Amino acid sequence: MCGVVGYVGQEKCVPIIFDSLKRLEYRGYDSAGIAVLDDDSVSLVKTKGKLNELKKRLGDLPKTAKIGIGHTRWATHGAPNAINSHPHSTGDFAIVHNGIIENYAELKEKLMADGVKFVTETDTEVAMHILRSAFKETGSMKKAIQNSTQIFEGAYAIGIVTPELPGEIYIVKQGSPAVIGIGQDSNFFASDALALVDHTDKAIFLKDGQYARITADSVNVW
Repeated sequence: MCGVVGYVGQEKCVPIIFDSLKRLEYRGYDSAGIAVLDDDSVSLVKTKGKLNELKKRLGDLPKTAKIGIGHTRWATHGAPNAINSHPHSTGDFAIVHNGIIENYAELKEKLMADGVKFVTETDTEVAMHILRSAFKETGSMKKAIQNSTQIFEGAYAIGIVTPELPGEIYIVKQGSPAVIGIGQDSNFFASDALALVDHTDKAIFLKDGQYARITADSVNVW
């Protein structure tokens, strides 16, 4: 099972996200990556192999970024390589995902018929394009999540960031575990509370069908 983490707060996020991913190594994985927001864009590094390989690339990320998401992946759809690794991003939208979108092939066919170009072999990229399209159409991440989750079949814990909502991370939970950690001037999410124990002992375990928004100083669950 994959590991997902996220952080938004007042501290530099890259070392926090990386250390949280280290705590999830016990789950097993074949690739890893981190995406952060800085200024008006998503910056992303991801690699095949263990976190020691990812660590070599962390210097490519903006050092001042204070919001980001990370992932350790067991390959399901697509080979275990850097391209198929999470996070997935279009440059203005990025997600991490633990679980399987069971109807991804059908959804992918429809997206391709509409002209969407795919870079990876993953079900997660399908989910990303659906969520991004719904967000662009509605202008609301809440509505985008509501509309998209009516389409998705399967299990998922998804973390979402976009420069259009620069201080916010959205989390969606259905079938796969997702926990929010409440810190001091900072908030977190992860697929396992173990990832957060160095930072907080206050947690909210999301239930199936719930989604949430976290900022540095707020948590909203719907």
